[in-house]
Amino acid sequence: MLTSVIREFYSALITSLIICLVICRVNRDLKKVPLISYALSSLSIASIVTLINLLMPDLNMGIKWICFSLVAVFVVMTFYRYNMYYTAISAVFSVLIVGLGSLLVALAYAYPLGLSMNQLKDSFVHTTFLGLSEFVFSCAIMKLMADDFMKARKRIYKKHKKFMILLCGNLITAFVILLFVFSLLNYAIEFRSAIEESRTVYVSAIFVVAVLISSIIGTIYLINYFLLNKIKYDRLKTNTLKDLMTGTLNRGSGLKFIEEQIELCKTQKKSMTICYIDVNDLKVINDMLGHREGDFLIKTITGTIKKNIRETDVISRLGGDEFVIVFPGCTMEYSEKLMNRISGELRQLKPFTNKDYTISISYGFSEYDGELEITVDGLLDEADRQMYQNKRAIKAMA
Repeated sequence: MLTSVIREFYSALITSLIICLVICRVNRDLKKVPLISYALSSLSIASIVTLINLLMPDLNMGIKWICFSLVAVFVVMTFYRYNMYYTAISAVFSVLIVGLGSLLVALAYAYPLGLSMNQLKDSFVHTTFLGLSEFVFSCAIMKLMADDFMKARKRIYKKHKKFMILLCGNLITAFVILLFVFSLLNYAIEFRSAIEESRTVYVSAIFVVAVLISSIIGTIYLINYFLLNKIKYDRLKTNTLKDLMTGTLNRGSGLKFIEEQIELCKTQKKSMTICYIDVNDLKVINDMLGHREGDFLIKTITGTIKKNIRETDVISRLGGDEFVIVFPGCTMEYSEKLMNRISGELRQLKPFTNKDYTISISYGFSEYDGELEITVDGLLDEADRQMYQNKRAIKAMA
């Protein structure tokens, strides 16, 4: 009994060490995890898997791998302090890599000998050789895939979060297909004599599994195809609504948003304030330093504004150096205080190293409480007039 326990633990420990090695490799672009975490996670995975194998020795090989995967995901999430996305993806990817390594070992070593994976694990020599072979195969697969996987994962997380579910789904699908193939191979080894006597049944089983795998691949392909097209459509739609240089709403979508807010103010009896902004002396920067520096100045200003306004506030570029900010549910008093703070923060910035230039903006406000009839142009004209009064006052003090 003790020998059996040691054998099971030894086998599970080798596999768990390889899993942790893969996780270490694919996460080397993230913060370093202490060595003790790798050791504890390997021991935890090996201990839990050994316990499962001893309590349920007759489990199907595929079910065992599913249990192994769930244990690995749980342990990795416990010991590695990455966010949920990185942790789940790393765990599934590492189990998939080790699973591919095990499949290649089974094809190259177990199947020619006519031994099942369970039979191989009855020998420490076979188990050690299996572990080393899995390690070599896993390293070879990582050499081919790890860097591309890391780049794709990082790009998806930073720029295309909708792809996160797609990536997880594809990894899980690949793992399910791997389980099918692994179970079929193990079945072929364990029941080789029976298969030879009933070759028709065996061929039929292979055909059914092949059709099932093809169906899964086809379904995932269609899901990927339609989802990718939907994401492309959403991206194109977003690009038509936004100003490409600043990332703010463009003129058309900004004016439409103001119109929608006017209707909300009427129905909900809430206030709204808009702020009309103009960048002072932008022409001077364009003439002296070039339009590239002028564009940089505009992006610096919009970036500072975005950083200070609420998530519910919306900034739109009307054209050139003119912007409008919509403050839903806000009074003019609140908006003035916020813009004074933003203006002060902008004056402290030094955007150009070769020129002593102080960023200055002029701005004016108009408030609407939903009581009277008003148009978008009416609101903008009122804020525009106040903005020009502010601009004249700034020039008078210069």
